Amino acid sequence: MSIRKQTLYNGEWVDELTCKEFVEWVTDYLEDKLPAEDGRRFDAHLAQCSGCPHYLEQIRQTIRIAGKLSEASIEPQARRELLRVFASWKAEHQRGDDPQ
Repeated sequence: MSIRKQTLYNGEWVDELTCKEFVEWVTDYLEDKLPAEDGRRFDAHLAQCSGCPHYLEQIRQTIRIAGKLSEASIEPQARRELLRVFASWKAEHQRGDDPQ
């Protein structure tokens, strides 16, 4: 049984969220798919963490920029490099390596 630390957020006690969980939940948060309790945990972490707000803003900027890209607008060399990096990342994660 795992006991989580709790934090007070908007007058309510919520289970603390780790930075790793925050990163894993960003997409669901931005798509408004988190259950209410998890959303409160996410918001509480966002209010208390010094690094995760920057990460969230980077993701938002990436989404804005990526939304403006088309496959035709990417130079062939850049496309090959992106595919190479992604393939390498995917292979590492399938082996169970943690690059962090």
